[in-house]
Amino acid sequence: MPTVDEQRWSNTQLENTRLRGHKNLLREKMRTIATITDDEYIKEIAMDAIHKTARRD
Repeated sequence: MPTVDEQRWSNTQLENTRLRGHKNLLREKMRTIATITDDEYIKEIAMDAIHKTARRD
């Protein structure tokens, strides 16, 4: 039976993994938007979002 601290650590690791997957999906969606759209303003926003999430990894 894991201790309380071990269980907390395990839950934190699971949450981090889940968030990392979510960020990767978000980055892929933004990359798709930046590739497809012709609107320069939207492209700029999408590229900015990609760079912000990349810096946090």
